[in-house]
Amino acid sequence: MNVRIRDATPADEEFLWTMLTYAASMDPGGAASVAAAKSDDNLGSYVKGWMRAGDLGVVAVDGSGAPLGAAWLRLLEGPPMPFKVATPELPELAIAVEPRARGQKLGASMLEELFRRSSGRYPAIVLSVRATNPSIHLYERAGFVEASRIPNRVGGDSIVMRRAL
Repeated sequence: MNVRIRDATPADEEFLWTMLTYAASMDPGGAASVAAAKSDDNLGSYVKGWMRAGDLGVVAVDGSGAPLGAAWLRLLEGPPMPFKVATPELPELAIAVEPRARGQKLGASMLEELFRRSSGRYPAIVLSVRATNPSIHLYERAGFVEASRIPNRVGGDSIVMRRAL
C-alpha cells in the first residue's frame, strides 16, 4: 500500500473526531460514534478546537490522499480532568487507524514520525490505555513504559505510560 504521513491540519479536525472514537474503544466507533464523542467532556478535550498552541499531529494517507489513521498530541489546558493524563508540560497521545487499514504497521510508522517531530519540543509523551487493550504491545515496542494505573471512564483500569523524548 502506498502510504505517506503528513502534518495534521485544522482541516483534519473531523477526521480526528472519527479516529478518537476508535482510540476510545467506542461502540461501534467511526462516524456512528462521533456525536457521542463530541458530547463527552473528557473525550472532547482531545480534539475540540484542533490546532491550538501546543497541538502536534500526523495523518497517514493512501496514494489518493484519503486518510487512514492519525496520531496526535495535546497538552492539558485548563483544570485537570478526570481520566486525562496530560499536563501543561507533557502532552497526551491519541492514536488510531481505520479498521480497513489495520495490521499494516501504520500505527508504528505514525508514532515514529510523531516522535521525530516532537523531539526537543516536549520532555516526554504520556498516554493512557485500557489494561486489556492489545495496543499496549505497540506502545512498549515504541519505548513507552508503565508509570501508573488509573480508573478509566468506563469503570475499568487503564495503564498510564510515558516515553521520554
